[in-house]
Amino acid sequence: MNAGELVPDELVAQIVGRKLARDASKGILLDGFPRNLAQATYLSRISNGFPPVVINLKLEDTEVVRRLNGRRHCAGCGSIYNLCYSEPLKEGVCDSCGGELVLRPDDRESVIRERLRVYRDQTQPLVDYYRTEGRYGEVEASGAIQEVFDSIVQTMSRSDVRS
Repeated sequence: MNAGELVPDELVAQIVGRKLARDASKGILLDGFPRNLAQATYLSRISNGFPPVVINLKLEDTEVVRRLNGRRHCAGCGSIYNLCYSEPLKEGVCDSCGGELVLRPDDRESVIRERLRVYRDQTQPLVDYYRTEGRYGEVEASGAIQEVFDSIVQTMSRSDVRS
């Protein structure tokens, strides 16, 4: 992950499979899964009567880099900040415990750009897969958090996405 690579399919499948078996009786939201066709096939096999609905959040690469590279977490208590949206009161210092705010290794610009490359190579084919199945919607993610959330809810309620 620190190098921008994806976690191996087998490990992700085990984790998701356990979670679905325990907690998916009324449905579940998966963020970033499936990421490739092998994972999509696996999800179809284990979805227990809940066929997946896929919402693709569209955002320009420059904005993805800006947002992810702006994330900081406290080395002391784990609080999360974002220099774009939720800055600490004092630069580099956690408001909660006074700990140092640090950049995660996987939020470095070079790693983010590699993750975007991997996304285009491995994840983008899922668009066609789920669009063909009638379970795909897109939401523009550049707006305010509430606007994006409302668009997601509206998209998920469309009959052409749930058919």
